[in-house]
Amino acid sequence: LVCEIAQDFKTDLRFQPSAVMALQEVSEVYLVSLFEDTKLAAIHAKHVCI
Repeated sequence: LVCEIAQDFKTDLRFQPSAVMALQEVSEVYLVSLFEDTKLAAIHAKHVCI
């Protein structure tokens, strides 16, 4: 996905595998944190679903 988005801006970009893995790790950590916060907000509002 990162490579596809980058191609929209500049067609001759290349990414090292380690850079792609780092972006994946950071994205996963961010999304997990976002869902944890969303779950806490749902619990606070006494909602069952998010």
